[in-house]
Amino acid sequence: YWVIPPIHSFAIGGGDLATLLVFALVGTAMAYFIDRQEQARQQAVAFQGQLQRLHKFSTRLLVEENFEDVLQRILKAAVELPKADKGTLQLYDAEANVLEMVAQVGFGAEFFREYQRLPLDFATCGAAYQRQQRVIVENVESNPDFKHLVPLYSSYQVVSSQSTPLFAGDGKVLGVLTTYAGDAGAPSEEQL
Repeated sequence: YWVIPPIHSFAIGGGDLATLLVFALVGTAMAYFIDRQEQARQQAVAFQGQLQRLHKFSTRLLVEENFEDVLQRILKAAVELPKADKGTLQLYDAEANVLEMVAQVGFGAEFFREYQRLPLDFATCGAAYQRQQRVIVENVESNPDFKHLVPLYSSYQVVSSQSTPLFAGDGKVLGVLTTYAGDAGAPSEEQL
C-alpha cells in the first residue's frame, strides 16, 4: 500500500506478485530453520543436563564403600535417565546358570523374592544375556517373543522394557540391567 506502485493502492502486477511469493517462501524457510535450530538447542541442553547428572553420580560412586549401595545407585541412575518406572540389575550365576537379581527399583520386596533367580529362557533379561545385545520390547502385548510375559508385566503395571547386557573387560557378560516403563515405546538413543 505504501511501497509498491501505484502508491496508496493494493493493485499489483505479475512481477510484484512473484516478488511477494518469493519473500513469503524465504520467510517461511527462515522460520522453519529457526524452529529446527531451537529444537536442536533444547536437545543439547537436555543432553548436557544428563551428562552433568552422570558426572555427579560417578563422583559419588567413588566414595561409596558398600558394593550393594553402589549397585543400587547405578540402577537408580539407569532408571532415571530413560525416564523409566522400574528397574532390575542381575548378575549371572554360572553354577546355577541363572540370572540373580542383586538390586531392584520400583518393584518391592515381594517381587524381589519371587523373581530373584531367573532362568535364561524366561524374560528379556535372559534374552539379552544369551544374545549378548540389548533387547527392547516396545509393547509386550504386541511382541510375539515375549507374549508369555503379558500377565507378569500387567500385574506390575509394565508395558515396555529394555534389557542391556553388562560386559566384563574380557568380553564375557557379567549380568543384565533392565528398565521397565508403564507406557509403550522405546528409550531414545541418547537415553540408552
